Order: sequence, then structure tokens, then C-alpha cells
Amino acid sequence: MQKTILLYGGAMAVLLGIRNFVEYRFYVRDLSIEFYIGVVALMFTILGVWVGRQLTGKKPSSSIRISHSTNRILKNSGSANGN
Repeated sequence: MQKTILLYGGAMAVLLGIRNFVEYRFYVRDLSIEFYIGVVALMFTILGVWVGRQLTGKKPSSSIRISHSTNRILKNSGSANGN
């Protein structure tokens, strides 16, 4: 839990540092407003994807094990119905 909190806090600190740098450059008039808006949108997109992946967790394995006898029963029931 602490590792996740530290990772999240570090990521937020880096993102805020980048945003503050871009904001400073914007105020100095080095950058246009379109670039500033694009950088902020990109940062929120990356943050949203990361948070979404953290919330959804890992996918469960989709492998289903069917025994030989169950497989034979399923094949026979399909052929009995005309399939």
C-alpha cells in the first residue's frame, strides 16, 4: 500500500513540475495557448489511463478446464440435437 502511495505521489509531483514549467514558459510568451492546453490535456489523459488501469486490476485467466468425460458428453448432446 505504501509503495502505491509513494508511486502515485511521485508521479503527481513530476506531473505538477512539468505543468509548472510549461505554465512559466506560457507566461513568458514562449509558448502559444494551444500548446499549453495540449500539454495539460495530455497529462490528464495519461493520468486517467493510469488510474483506470489501477482500478480495473488484472484480468482473470480465461482458461476453462473440461475433463475428457465432460467433453464427450457435450459432443454427444450436440449431435443428438441435430447440430
